[in-house]
Amino acid sequence: MQKSYLAKLSLYVGCCLLGFCLTILSNPLFFPDGFAQALMPKQTNNNQVLIAQNQIPSPARISNSTRLECNQTLQGRLSLSDHRFQGRNFLKYVFNGQKDQLIRVSLVGGSPNQRPSNTLQVNPLLLNPVLILYAPNGQMVDQQPKQENLIDAVIRTKLPTTGTYNLLVTSATPGTVGRFSLTYQQLKTDGTSTSSCPA
Repeated sequence: MQKSYLAKLSLYVGCCLLGFCLTILSNPLFFPDGFAQALMPKQTNNNQVLIAQNQIPSPARISNSTRLECNQTLQGRLSLSDHRFQGRNFLKYVFNGQKDQLIRVSLVGGSPNQRPSNTLQVNPLLLNPVLILYAPNGQMVDQQPKQENLIDAVIRTKLPTTGTYNLLVTSATPGTVGRFSLTYQQLKTDGTSTSSCPA
């Protein structure tokens, strides 16, 4: 009889504790939305982008740009003095493309061992780099990556038209600055890099 009573009491106490825990976890006073979202895994799909279109400046608003040549790798730095929009800094690169040309552009964040040993570099662009490609008509072609916490971003696509393309470099995390490496390649139909680029 006593064992049966203790079993029922244990079950009752367990249910009460479970209900209490569920109440606490669902209460916004204890866990604000931002914290709760951080605990939940991020859902991604093929159409999702890291940065919404209204948080990206039109390429035309960025006056300074650097020209990219075929099969070229540039070392750069995103700084707080670069074009700022919605809390993020942006750099603009341009290149000429031909309709149906297959291209690959990769952005890799600088590693901590690239900075001088006697300086402290805050928020190196090691995580969350973002590439955004715009067609000559101003339409966004692609944004990569489509999920956070990656140390590189790669756009591989067939160009929709002939003209001058704009490529924006930024970070998924607002306010993040630092060094990076940017590579632009024109590819053959089999996906390999061309040894000589068309004019």
